[in-house]
Amino acid sequence: MESGRTGKKTIEDGQLLEAETPWVGRYEFLKRSGYLLRPRYRPGWVAPWKEKPGLHRKDFEEGISNSRPSLMDAQRLSDGQTVYLKHTSNDSPEVSIGQYFSSEQLRNDPRNHCLPVLDVLKNEDDPEHVILVIPWLRRIDSPEPASIRECVDFIQQTLEGLVFMHEHKVAHRDCAWGNIMMDGRRLYPLGWHPQQWEFYPNGKAMTGSDPSRTAVGGVRYYFIDFGISTKDEDEVLGINGQELSPELSDTVPYNPYKLDVYILGMAYQHFLIED
Repeated sequence: MESGRTGKKTIEDGQLLEAETPWVGRYEFLKRSGYLLRPRYRPGWVAPWKEKPGLHRKDFEEGISNSRPSLMDAQRLSDGQTVYLKHTSNDSPEVSIGQYFSSEQLRNDPRNHCLPVLDVLKNEDDPEHVILVIPWLRRIDSPEPASIRECVDFIQQTLEGLVFMHEHKVAHRDCAWGNIMMDGRRLYPLGWHPQQWEFYPNGKAMTGSDPSRTAVGGVRYYFIDFGISTKDEDEVLGINGQELSPELSDTVPYNPYKLDVYILGMAYQHFLIED
């Protein structure tokens, strides 16, 4: 996230990455909608390290960039909570399935480990897209589980969540370990920077040993990224996804629920065994 060029200027010169510039245009709309982007994305922003000789980008939180064009962090103005904003097509399964699992009937079911959708923002200047407001989560390998008990808890929660999805006739189709995240707030009560997880929110590097899941009473895991998921379909086509599963095909229909079982099993292998 820290390297890159836009035109002839670099981020060292105070230039935003190409992936960041659309968010500047959304700044005022998001503020009116109750979400505040970091100062870096404020229209007219000037890099503070360019205002005086001898300063360096890495000395400022505003020097932390974001290379993912569809995903941005923000502060919810109503309570100060950090959230993520995901810019996606308004006909993406991520919208309809996310809203389904976030419905009043399902969102409080303890077996529901699907990423909650907190809000859906519609910008009249961008009618083909919406912005999903989703929780501030953390990678499951940051830190990694430190005991068999913690590994078993991860397996139990994700199996529970997959069964819950399938009971509601939803197949994730990409439930690889990269699409499973955790609520890390118990582990890091002071928070972490949403774009640099080894830093505090103020941009200062974290120090000390990794926190323990067991010591804080465990963490909760969530499946994310329902962009290729399907509902009420017993046979599907398609080859997309992080895990190169044997049945993937554009011509021969396959069972997406069985695919999920294979992918999650491979997630356990990659995350808990191979690492």
